[in-house]
Amino acid sequence: MERAALETGAGLCAPPGVLPTPTGGYKICLYAGPVFECEISWDPYEAGCVESSCGGGLVVKLVAAAKFCAFPSANLQMELKLCVDVVSDILNVIGRYVPGAEGLMNSFGIYSGCYRLAWAQYDIAQNRFQVMVGPHKHSLFFNFKCVAGAKAYMRFKGRSCNYNDDQTWAMYEDLARTNSPGMIHNYNGKFFPALINGITNVATKRCAYHISQWAIFEITFGLELDWWFTTSDIWSTAAHFLAGGD
Repeated sequence: MERAALETGAGLCAPPGVLPTPTGGYKICLYAGPVFECEISWDPYEAGCVESSCGGGLVVKLVAAAKFCAFPSANLQMELKLCVDVVSDILNVIGRYVPGAEGLMNSFGIYSGCYRLAWAQYDIAQNRFQVMVGPHKHSLFFNFKCVAGAKAYMRFKGRSCNYNDDQTWAMYEDLARTNSPGMIHNYNGKFFPALINGITNVATKRCAYHISQWAIFEITFGLELDWWFTTSDIWSTAAHFLAGGD
């Protein structure tokens, strides 16, 4: 996928984050690369919580159900649904090995080309969102099992210093800095250098570079054979996608 293929034409909401308004309400403005934009307003005269939906993207489509509550303290939760062509491609591969694969994937929250992820908490202080699903295992026949999982890391903070408070976030941010939007190829070869850079940035608490909003998604599928003493991997695959990161 090239950068042009990911552009949505949607405007950049600003300023980013969950911010109080002069009238005692809140304005939520989230943006991560060209695949996700979300604007929500909460008025003090409304109910304690407000629900909305957000999204964006063309090739990598991301949709979220959002729920913001002002009491007892400002709290934002989102449920992501990631839609990308590779999900359909992987399902076709699984279908060759697993009878009734579609029904099985539905039980994991996977429908056609979309993967419905879990509800997770938005980090208001750091302007970021993380969700991890699985890996979930489902018994097929005999000792065969199907494994599925997904991760999403999204930075909504405007252009500023890199994250240096958490090694995992620092690693993913280095991946966002050193790769082009679209599918991240040779991910295994790029993982270790990013990990080392992330560890260094957290250990020194340094501002090594400036970066804008970005989002990284990871989808994993596999088939394995469980024995009482060990597990054998029969087939597995993973896909990683980046949006933003300029």
